Amino acid sequence: SILQAPNTDLSETTNITSNINYTYKDTNDRMFSLDVDYVYFTKEQESSQPNFYVTPNNENVTSENVNFQETPIEIDVYSAKTDYEQKFFKGTLGIGAKISQVNTNNIFNFYNVANNVRTINDNRSNTFDYEERIIAGYFNYKFKVKKFNLQVGLRAENTNSNGVLTAATVQNNKTVKRNYLNWFPSGGISFAPNKNNSLALVYSRRIARPNYENLNPFESQINELSFRKGNPFLQPQFTENIKISNTYKYRLTTSVTYSYMSDFFAEVTESEGDRRGFIQTQ
Repeated sequence: SILQAPNTDLSETTNITSNINYTYKDTNDRMFSLDVDYVYFTKEQESSQPNFYVTPNNENVTSENVNFQETPIEIDVYSAKTDYEQKFFKGTLGIGAKISQVNTNNIFNFYNVANNVRTINDNRSNTFDYEERIIAGYFNYKFKVKKFNLQVGLRAENTNSNGVLTAATVQNNKTVKRNYLNWFPSGGISFAPNKNNSLALVYSRRIARPNYENLNPFESQINELSFRKGNPFLQPQFTENIKISNTYKYRLTTSVTYSYMSDFFAEVTESEGDRRGFIQTQ
């Protein structure tokens, strides 16, 4: 048999962003800035998924399975950050802090359709609520020693998150809580041996968090033979970067970069039984 699955998707997105900021700077090169942001995001999405099994000659329908999905998403993001910079000893010192709060609500309603009548399937319908609060602080110091320009910095981030899966039927891993602290050092040194060349060595540590869709443990059907599901136990990935570069006459830059990534995540396709496959970030 041949599966025909002419899916139809309809979605409507609303995205509202607002910002208030203030910056102060005086004649002593002291600078203070404050940013407050709010983002509101919604997505109404419907998906019609008819699945028709036909004979190889494409003449007769041997069986059919029609379903319908409603998957609305609502996200609120609040954030505020402040930065302060001034001269300190023979260099410039910068300090700052940031706090952000994210609240997401995800609904997954799965309907079986027969004779154009939709009946909700409680075994495959659920909601997922996710909250994440990140509190961060940093310092950065830039100074010069003879022909050398140096920079050192350190950022600390505390992440507190909670994901709750609610369904009419019993679910595994329905609550996932996390609370972790990460440190991100950085540094750099540059040197100009002559007027034509400038050498630089830079080190940094970065974080990449999985997006909220990848954390959502919903099983979203692509067609009857494949589906996508989230992984609420995904950890953020970290990258250590070291870069050596040379700039010649402010025109040509050559560089060598080494990166080491830990807790790397990517989309993986696996099979489930003999007939279905699923996509999941792992």
